[in-house]
Amino acid sequence: SMRQRDFGKEKAFLDRYFSAHPHWEVTLLPFSNAIRTRETFAIREGDWSALEGRLRQIRYDGGTSYAALPDYSNSGEMLLCTDGRQNLEEVSPVFNGKLTIVNSSAAYDPASLNLMTILNDADFVQLAAREASPAPEAAHRVYGKIYGEFADMQGIRLYVRGRESEAVGPNASGEYSIGAKAGE
Repeated sequence: SMRQRDFGKEKAFLDRYFSAHPHWEVTLLPFSNAIRTRETFAIREGDWSALEGRLRQIRYDGGTSYAALPDYSNSGEMLLCTDGRQNLEEVSPVFNGKLTIVNSSAAYDPASLNLMTILNDADFVQLAAREASPAPEAAHRVYGKIYGEFADMQGIRLYVRGRESEAVGPNASGEYSIGAKAGE
C-alpha cells in the first residue's frame, strides 16, 4: 500500500544497490491483491534506468495482500518494497531465498514489518524519516497488534497501569490503539 512511499529515497537506495550489483536479471512483481504483472529487466554496468522508469509508473490501487508473493520466491535475492500495511488479508509470508525489506513510507506498520523480518531472517532497510518524539508530558496514541492463536480476541483487554477503567480491546485482526504518555 505504498501510497505514501518516498520514491526519491527508494531510488537512492537502488542506485547504491545496483552500483554494488552491476549485473543482474531482475524480475519485477507489482502487486496489490494479486500479482499484476511479471516483468524481467537486465541490469548491465549498473544501469537500471528501464526498471526505474517502470517503477515510476506504478501507482497504489487501493488493495494490498502478500498472499500470492511466496509463490514467486526462489532461492535468489529478493527486495520487497512495502510499508507493511495490508487491507485485504493478514498474511505474514515466508519466502525462499535472501529477503531484504525496504520501507520508505513514514506511515508504516512496524509490527507487520518486524514479524516479516523475523520470520524470513530478512534484512530490514528503513528509509523513512523518524518523526520527532513528543515531549514527555504530551499525550499520544500507541498502536500495536497482537499476534497469536487466540480463540476470542474480544476477551483481551489492554490498559495503562493504574488506568484499568480505560482498558481497550483489539479488533478482530488483533490491532489496537490506546492513549498513553511517554514512559507509561
